[in-house]
Amino acid sequence: MTRTNEHLEHPGTVQRRETQAPFEGPALTFARAGAMCALRERMLASLRGDIGISLHDALRRKIRHERSSLFHTMEAEARAEAARRMSSPVLKSEYFERKPLDIGPF
Repeated sequence: MTRTNEHLEHPGTVQRRETQAPFEGPALTFARAGAMCALRERMLASLRGDIGISLHDALRRKIRHERSSLFHTMEAEARAEAARRMSSPVLKSEYFERKPLDIGPF
């Protein structure tokens, strides 16, 4: 009889331990994103003679749209990070003060 809670492992499976440092800072910088987009455009340019004009134009528009979306997202994230840094993580002491209720006659 087999147990239903057994974990089957493939003999070739290797479990790796995380060796990377904890995440610090942006993983994707504007310079790296620009380089990646330029590489994609060069790769598309190298295909120009091998694919049709309409497909080339569609892919070019797609790459430009993705570049625009990526940079808009990165800029929004940078603005949000700046706002988080500007806001105070410490609550003011007035927030915790309890004041007696004024329940006297009107």
